[in-house]
Amino acid sequence: MPSLTTEITEITTGLAMLGYQDLTRALEVRPRHITHVTEATFDRLDAAKASGLHDRDFDNAWSNGVAFARSPLALRGRPPWTLEWKGHHKPASKSIETIPADLRVDHVYLISCKYGSRILHNSGPVPLFDHGLAAPGPIQRTNWFETVCPDAFRAVWRPAFTAAGLADATSPSTATKAQRDIVEDHLEANPIDTASTEYVDFITSASERTAVRWRASTSTQRARQELLWRLLRMQSAPYYVLGTRHDRTPMRYRVGTPWDFAQTYQVESLTITAGRRGQPSVDWTFEIRDTATGLTCIVHGHVEVRWSHGKLNGSPEAKVYLDSEPEAVPGYDPL
Repeated sequence: MPSLTTEITEITTGLAMLGYQDLTRALEVRPRHITHVTEATFDRLDAAKASGLHDRDFDNAWSNGVAFARSPLALRGRPPWTLEWKGHHKPASKSIETIPADLRVDHVYLISCKYGSRILHNSGPVPLFDHGLAAPGPIQRTNWFETVCPDAFRAVWRPAFTAAGLADATSPSTATKAQRDIVEDHLEANPIDTASTEYVDFITSASERTAVRWRASTSTQRARQELLWRLLRMQSAPYYVLGTRHDRTPMRYRVGTPWDFAQTYQVESLTITAGRRGQPSVDWTFEIRDTATGLTCIVHGHVEVRWSHGKLNGSPEAKVYLDSEPEAVPGYDPL
């Protein structure tokens, strides 16, 4: 079930497109133009509005919906006939339904509501660093850190596993769920010293070797170009992102297609370097040229490679962040 904040931001964004004078009136009417919103959901929205605790979320979402309704890149002042909210529904196929849409307007306009998040992807390391977010290839059974920096990683996990009473043959990639729980309980009482030489060496080694591996998989211009499109979540059809930044200022843009991008822009270079953070990370920077003006701009972000369920627990995941302002990214057209 979606969180209350998700219901507020997504449904209010849609209600604001329907031409009502204000949110109070829209909630009074409870329009049937927006599908998959039950009476119980409207009751929760009414209660949240009356509480006064979510005024900023309501206001931001309403202003985003109004901006979309009026924008010449979107509805152009035309009230929609149908408005569909995804709600708790999940994609029928994650490999096919790749546009992160929360709302669909008139069966055409796809809208992703993104409030307070800079995350582009939550991927596995292998699909990202080895396959550029394309087909994942063979399933990676081993832990990413055991693959790219086994010695530095062993210096971190071996003492913890030994102290937890596990056999020497057990490693993060072979541990059972019960064994991982034992390690988790041990680390809760005896946290890893992240300032130790062993841990710092592990962070450095994992970051540098991941960067080397990613650079090797992006050695051609075609690979770099397609990686950019996938990182920026460009799809075969355009869609819209409505939301706020971390400081809650509005964020509204249309995500173009690779075909749109190729008409105007060209990737000049991609720089991948080891990050300098308290966990394994990689920084990425694209230099992009506007073929009409000859001007170049920089799009940059980073990837954090971290455990999915706490240190030494679960397979590492790769969280991709966009550090550039979205409206300054080629292919992202501000509304």
